[in-house]
Amino acid sequence: MKHLTDAQLNDQLAAARDRGTAEWHQGLRATAVRYDRARRHLVLDLSNGFLLGVPLTVIPALAEAGERQLADVLLSPEGGAIHIPALDVDLSVPGLVLAFARAARGEGED
Repeated sequence: MKHLTDAQLNDQLAAARDRGTAEWHQGLRATAVRYDRARRHLVLDLSNGFLLGVPLTVIPALAEAGERQLADVLLSPEGGAIHIPALDVDLSVPGLVLAFARAARGEGED
């Protein structure tokens, strides 16, 4: 296995930070997430100020989930991932945002 030098590691860390900052400004990170029981949506407060309501029916891992299972929805510290412990489900915030952007433009999945 090839090991990275300290310089290579520092370069990769800097590049990752730059990508994270760019994603933050593009609204590809969330500042909060919650389950809306009345609408059966995950609601994401995005870093660009927009709200995104995601119907559970479009997320196969959550389509049949019960309210108790969705009571505890966690957001990663950097806002890029959602974790639902009761279901052991992890979701990508950028993936959800980009999927809905494609759907809004009428684009199908690749």
